[in-house]
Amino acid sequence: MLDVKVWCTSQEESVLKIDMKANIWCVKYNLGSSNFIAAGSADHHIHYYDLRNISQPLHVFSGHKKAVSYVKFLFNNKLACIYR
Repeated sequence: MLDVKVWCTSQEESVLKIDMKANIWCVKYNLGSSNFIAAGSADHHIHYYDLRNISQPLHVFSGHKKAVSYVKFLFNNKLACIYR
């Protein structure tokens, strides 16, 4: 999967699409604000987006040795991940 789509359950089409350069393995909403998501990818990074402006990520977290297969917000400003 090379893009992330956001859906509204009352619509048939996605309301938002983020084009990614690598396969996405997981996506999590920030529970403190539904405007922010983190996407773990096969390129060994976590891409952090503000859904109000998806032209580029707010931040790309690097340093993982393998594909990021799970991300979780611990608090509004902290992430945990699993990579394999």
